[in-house]
Amino acid sequence: MQAPSSQVHPVPVLIVGGGLVGLSTALFLAHQGVRSLVIEKHAGTSLHPRARGFHARTVELLRSTCAGEEVEAWLGKLSHPG
Repeated sequence: MQAPSSQVHPVPVLIVGGGLVGLSTALFLAHQGVRSLVIEKHAGTSLHPRARGFHARTVELLRSTCAGEEVEAWLGKLSHPG
């Protein structure tokens, strides 16, 4: 079954999976001006996060994007809890 043409929104990149890799890929593509669509099979977030931390290079790359301020704020909360 095909959707009506008014509901079709083509995107150049389809990302399957909304985990750290999928969401990071979408962020880095958006930073370069490339539209993407992330699809995830789960309706919500996991009760038990699988990421235990970030490598320094990952944080450096996140800082280089439009999410830099949010990353800095998040890292500040981890460094100074309470």
